[in-house]
Amino acid sequence: MSNKMQARIKRRSFRWLNLLAILVVLFFCLRIGGQIREYRALQGQVVYYQDQLTLAQAEYDQQLKKMELLNNDSYIERMARERLGMVKEGEEVVSIVKIDLPDYVDNSNINADAAPEAYL
Repeated sequence: MSNKMQARIKRRSFRWLNLLAILVVLFFCLRIGGQIREYRALQGQVVYYQDQLTLAQAEYDQQLKKMELLNNDSYIERMARERLGMVKEGEEVVSIVKIDLPDYVDNSNINADAAPEAYL
């Protein structure tokens, strides 16, 4: 083989190696890009679930406070009085009833000589 053919073969193999190296790098870049997208999506889910956990913890704390109140006798007594209208033995119940009365009508300037039917 001549030097020209050997040089040509080396150039062709060098081109194929370069192309192969570029394809391998491109493949890994695409894989890494996909994994970065997946990582970002998972980070978004982590933030969402942390928010949900915070809300659930707040709800849980609120329910614990309610449970503590329900174990308190004075709270139970107050709720029985307010919501159910219960009274202790010996207490008197006073009930205030609101009624709608018509507004006051001033009849002081009615003519005494006028017929009463005119005002009905």
